Amino acid sequence: MYYNKGITTPQAHVDIPEGLCEEEFARNGFFGRTSHLYRKEAPVGWINIEGDLRPEAIKAMELPGLDNRDYLQGRVAFLENKDVVLSICRFSEPMPYYFRNADGDECIFVHKGAGKIETDFGPLQYEKGDYLVIPRGTVYRMSPTALTCLLIIESATEVQIPDRGPLGQHALFDVGVIKVPTPDIQEEQQQEQYRLKIKRLNRLTTVTYPHNP
Repeated sequence: MYYNKGITTPQAHVDIPEGLCEEEFARNGFFGRTSHLYRKEAPVGWINIEGDLRPEAIKAMELPGLDNRDYLQGRVAFLENKDVVLSICRFSEPMPYYFRNADGDECIFVHKGAGKIETDFGPLQYEKGDYLVIPRGTVYRMSPTALTCLLIIESATEVQIPDRGPLGQHALFDVGVIKVPTPDIQEEQQQEQYRLKIKRLNRLTTVTYPHNP
């Protein structure tokens, strides 16, 4: 059932009428049956809140430990539950090792910086504003070309594209613009040893190979 009453926009989140703000109202977050309400005043425009629902702001960019330039040691977790761990990481040097997360998928948002990520599936260039989705068990290594700041969402369950509902394939983003790695078949100069760090049950194991893993 679909109803459109009052002053609204033809497509949710797009071309919101001037002087109005949008609220997404649903019982299951962003999934299932949803209503979009258009209000003159934002529902978050309070002047005071007392009690457990009072929101808190976290200055994630000022967390201690972010000056560590190592990719793994510099990942500072600031929110977590049984489903996800949210971390901030800021680094500028290429990782001297490869990494595999055996605990969960990673969805990485690039707040700042640019560079290259090497994966089992091939390399990809990244820049500010990109999301990098790395399935659990994938080997990868990041090489920044500029100081890189990341928001890392580690998910215990598979990261998937959400249900797009009645808005169709162009809702949230167009799947046609997703970039995927292309295998790099060029010969590289071989090292004597390559280190792979594997995270499993929040503990790191280092595996050394005589070839690039």
